[in-house]
Amino acid sequence: MPVPDLNEDILTVVCDFLSDVSDVLAVSLTCSRFRPIAIRRLLAIRLVLLNGDASIRRFHAFLFADAPARAPLIRALDIQYGSFHHPLQAGDATLFMEIVTMCHRLEHVTFGLPSSAMLAGHPNVIDAIASIPNLRSLSISSTAEDALALVRNVRAPLRHLGLWCFYGDPEDEFNWYPAAFQDTLAHLEPSLEELGFHQLIVDPEKIRELRDSEDPGPLFSSWTQYPAVRSLSVNCFSGRLLLDPLQRLFPALDGRLSVGQVAVDNPEDTLADIRASNQLAQGNRDKNASGDGSRSYAWRKLDSVVSSPVAFYLLGLRCPIRFVTLDAADEYYGPEAVQRCIAESLRESPVPHLALCLVLHDGLAMLSGLPPPEVGGTLTHLTLALDAACHWAPQAPFGWNELLDEIQSSLRPLRELTHLRIVFQSKSPADREPDTDASVPPSLGERLARTLHPSTFDFQVIAVSLVRQLPSLRSLFLTTCGYFTRREHVGAVPVATNELWCVSRAWNVAPSNTGADGRQGGERMLVELRDEDAEAIIQREELILPDSYKLWFTHTVD
Repeated sequence: MPVPDLNEDILTVVCDFLSDVSDVLAVSLTCSRFRPIAIRRLLAIRLVLLNGDASIRRFHAFLFADAPARAPLIRALDIQYGSFHHPLQAGDATLFMEIVTMCHRLEHVTFGLPSSAMLAGHPNVIDAIASIPNLRSLSISSTAEDALALVRNVRAPLRHLGLWCFYGDPEDEFNWYPAAFQDTLAHLEPSLEELGFHQLIVDPEKIRELRDSEDPGPLFSSWTQYPAVRSLSVNCFSGRLLLDPLQRLFPALDGRLSVGQVAVDNPEDTLADIRASNQLAQGNRDKNASGDGSRSYAWRKLDSVVSSPVAFYLLGLRCPIRFVTLDAADEYYGPEAVQRCIAESLRESPVPHLALCLVLHDGLAMLSGLPPPEVGGTLTHLTLALDAACHWAPQAPFGWNELLDEIQSSLRPLRELTHLRIVFQSKSPADREPDTDASVPPSLGERLARTLHPSTFDFQVIAVSLVRQLPSLRSLFLTTCGYFTRREHVGAVPVATNELWCVSRAWNVAPSNTGADGRQGGERMLVELRDEDAEAIIQREELILPDSYKLWFTHTVD
């Protein structure tokens, strides 16, 4: 019986449903006839990374080996930061421009370049990028001068623009107040939906200081508005974080607001005044806070806010927010101040979906009473990341029992919570020396780090204890990750070795049995989930952490 021919049209359709790179690569290895189909699919789902001169030459050769078939599939191009340490040679610049010109369906371009190594001496490179007809997203990490020169020449109607610019010159800071860059962005104002800055200045006093003038320049009421912007990200605000200018600049904001650190020159005793000013600026969302009858610019809702705790407190947002992420990892203020900022903010604005990233290096003060009981009637999803590392204080002021008691006490009022994810990170940079007297008991810090190690961390027992506190819980996820530095002697030589780990367990919570009288009796059952099912729920229910926490999950243990 003859073997039927392979129907490549059907295979192509099947391959179009593959979204995992490993699956596409597996298809390409099946037989030589599958390889072109797999290559086309791979180009369609992956960005192209150029991380050096050699990669430009290799990709150019690959692309032009079958340019008519391959070029139309390429949608995203990423030039990696830190890879070009010298000016691009003329020949490689020409190859790069040929790549950009041929890939006429490019929609997303990311530049991460030190100084002007890629662009210096090659203005045609800027022209080639600026001329991409279908460009919709542009993200630049470079000097302000290079970034603004490129943006000024972009012809396509960008929807996403990220200006993650570092300072090539002390005067660069002057570029980042709205009146200074509005002419550069004016032609993009009708189309921009997502906008990001490394730094933004909206404080008139700071602007006056930069201008070295008594006159702060045009008042923010006259700054150009960006009425199409729905999402805004700012890594750092220089000067005071004032809401009124932001609301006027971005009156339609209702998507994602991401705010990093506030300036360190905001003393703790001024925070309440800034918050009060921002709350006054919101006023009645139907009327301007000034009471003059003019239109209010107050935001009516936000889908999500990602912020440092102090920045979130300063904003004093009164509009409904679906999902709030508060990351205290790099907070300048002390743990008690951070805890107060989180608690007061959430009491006044309870949210249904919350992620808290807390640092416990100096004790449990930052965790105490969080989330506040006032969110118990609204909070359904909680992700809690606890950095219990002991690198600054090996004699930690708390142990595992104290930590677990504090967690259970905080969770008990959350009567509507249906999804809970807790991630513990532990670091013990110096396990006890080989010659330590065995009679000396381990410190609390050592015992805590050992308890969080997957070999001793009792996932099941901890899960049961948490479920008992939360009658509405439907899904639970626990992760412990971190590292030890172990010290031992090999012969007479002291040797230090690192042990890294990241281990997770997850469960669905089955309801207890229901009797004939309709009452539920007995304990609810924990049904353990497979890793892929757990990850699917985490993504679907958005039990996620900021991208900076991905490093926590890169360690595994056998």
